[in-house]
Amino acid sequence: MSSGDSTSEVCEKRPSVATTTITRSPYARRLASSGTFAFPFDLRGHGLSNGAQRYGRLGLDVAAAVRTVRRLGARRVVVVGASLGGIAGVVGAASTRPRVDGLVAVSAPAEIAGRLNALPSARRLDVPTLFVVAERDVSAPYDFPTDARLLYDATRTAEKRLEIVPGSLHGVALVAASARVRSLLEAFARDPAGTVG
Repeated sequence: MSSGDSTSEVCEKRPSVATTTITRSPYARRLASSGTFAFPFDLRGHGLSNGAQRYGRLGLDVAAAVRTVRRLGARRVVVVGASLGGIAGVVGAASTRPRVDGLVAVSAPAEIAGRLNALPSARRLDVPTLFVVAERDVSAPYDFPTDARLLYDATRTAEKRLEIVPGSLHGVALVAASARVRSLLEAFARDPAGTVG
């Protein structure tokens, strides 16, 4: 998860997760303590990352993180992103080759008006995919539960799941506050297809 929230992966025999800044802190440490290789990163121009914010290139940041984790030895890679990292994860996972083993998008917008639209990418997603959102996560102009449904409906794969949880927390805050969500993400990192099936 990234400062806009982002990604996760599984190395060798361990699950690996590439995550943007948001998951980097306690959540990334929790993943690591459970045997999952977590690779937190900041999207371009966010958090500790240099460079200009260029929304149309966020998917490339995710693809670069996936390539890096694979160079480090990951055989299975799951991308996990929240909020901005979630939309970046959808766009990046749809175009990364070889394909990732799964995608989690927490509180992801379907579109950032005039800057980035994830729906065309969702139509190309052919990996197990999990969308997580709080039922009252609405902040004008975004209605994240509606966006999660749009992304879920557009996603090509049959191996997908939409998890709507109580409350209004968003992105990394939702992950941090919900043991249910954290457990679901950890299960997904270990077995993407089994978690959404």
